[in-house]
Amino acid sequence: MYQLLASAMEKLGNLERVALLDQGRLKAWGPTRKVLGRDDLPYGDLLLPDYMKLLHNLKMRGLPINTGVLTVEEAAGEIDRLLKA
Repeated sequence: MYQLLASAMEKLGNLERVALLDQGRLKAWGPTRKVLGRDDLPYGDLLLPDYMKLLHNLKMRGLPINTGVLTVEEAAGEIDRLLKA
């Protein structure tokens, strides 16, 4: 089970860096946008905000969407961009 260390998941946009742990072992560490935008991590197991899970699900279905968003507003912008394409 992966864990993302953040005091409040909806506040991820305010964090400069995050750590992702798997059973106490460090799996990812770095700038928040870069870590959360990675496609090789099991985001379904994380307690991410729904808008981030939605973007990762869209990308897994082959849609060209940026998963490195940190806020609801950025996610809405990505979805809007995708719909207009």
